[in-house]
Amino acid sequence: MHRLEEQQTVPMVKAKSFLIAEIQAETWWTDITPVMIDHIRRQLRDLIKFIDQKAQKLVYTNFIDKLGTVEIVNVPVQQTGFSPYQYRQKIEAYIRENEDHIAVAKLKRNLPLTDGGLASLEAMLFESEVIESREKFQEVYSKDLSLKRFIRELVGLDRNAAKQAFAQYLENTSFSANQIRFVETIIDYLTQQGIMDAGLLYEPPFTDLHHEGLDGVFDDDHAEEIINIIESFNKTIGVNFGAASRSRQESDQFSSQLLC
Repeated sequence: MHRLEEQQTVPMVKAKSFLIAEIQAETWWTDITPVMIDHIRRQLRDLIKFIDQKAQKLVYTNFIDKLGTVEIVNVPVQQTGFSPYQYRQKIEAYIRENEDHIAVAKLKRNLPLTDGGLASLEAMLFESEVIESREKFQEVYSKDLSLKRFIRELVGLDRNAAKQAFAQYLENTSFSANQIRFVETIIDYLTQQGIMDAGLLYEPPFTDLHHEGLDGVFDDDHAEEIINIIESFNKTIGVNFGAASRSRQESDQFSSQLLC
């Protein structure tokens, strides 16, 4: 099931991601019935073809059975125990399947979440049978985990919200193709990761467009504005990196000293 679970780029597999994660948990197999097994068979039979066959190792056996006397023995039940990995997979699949929940949708679209919205999000999570309890969730993740950041990083940022914020750079014909590509790369990152440390604008893949990163592509005013836009997405969920602005200030101070 792990190899099937990895095929999230396949829409049919992604649609069943919650089910795939759920049946890998030991608790799902408690009190299993033939009807449940048949249901799983019918749900997953069309997905088997998406498993990478090349990654599957062939195992050859050549056993000769030796029959002995028949004895009745007690077979001990082996408990595999709780799997944090499977729990995380199940939780994350559950959240992705509930992206239309008003609180999750707001976080994805960079809309502010009120105290009431946060309470609604907590209820959706901690009252779910999938998550079991707040205590179990915090045991696996952390008591200090920011739910707003966790959700945003998991579901990403809505592409339209990002494009709207950077509209002047995408629609203004005065910007070069390289500048537009730089902004599009920022949008791609935010869409996937949900938040961004603006300091990454001075690292690959941004330095692939110019070795100086942001400062090599835009003048000071536009560079500062781009950083402010990025930080506005972070601020909505209470995240503050701040490193890029400090780096630019230090760079400006150093340049001023050289000019003096």
